[in-house]
Amino acid sequence: MEKELCKIAANYIKDVYEFGHFDFYNVGSTEWIDTIADVEYKGEPLQILAIGGSDEMIDWFWNAALASWDGVKICSYLSARRIKKRFSRVKGVPLLVTGHSKSGPTALYWKEKYGADYCVAFCPARGFRKDVKLDDTTIFIDPDDVVPKLGALNFKHPKCEIVKLPDDPGLRISDHSIDHIIEYLA
Repeated sequence: MEKELCKIAANYIKDVYEFGHFDFYNVGSTEWIDTIADVEYKGEPLQILAIGGSDEMIDWFWNAALASWDGVKICSYLSARRIKKRFSRVKGVPLLVTGHSKSGPTALYWKEKYGADYCVAFCPARGFRKDVKLDDTTIFIDPDDVVPKLGALNFKHPKCEIVKLPDDPGLRISDHSIDHIIEYLA
């Protein structure tokens, strides 16, 4: 996937965490924004559905849950359904769905179940029980980040482009932050 599209996705995830200047929604412990990008991609407008990761204490319990529905972690399934009830796709405008951490599998599941033109997941937790191949999808993982490794015995990542960030010495919390990804993409 083109670097420019990945940069757009990362910056909109950051906006979810900072509550940016967009329409902002909260469904349970999942926060998301839906906007037509203020930047163009390939000279055209772009609709973005950006879903942030863990933000509340309950999220840590959801991350550890081993239950699944429709082949995906139950929290990703529920979040995608809740968002779908309020989300309105703009006809004729390409859709980029993006997620980080706990919501990485939500974005990936959205791409599989509801469709999107592009999907970018940053440091996603493993969320799929079945083998899924997703085109026009990229996953970014830092080799030192523990979150994308969680649940490896029960869940997996979909088959798609996976970008591994350069291995840096030591294990740091910052390996998981969206700022770390934005810095890498710069």
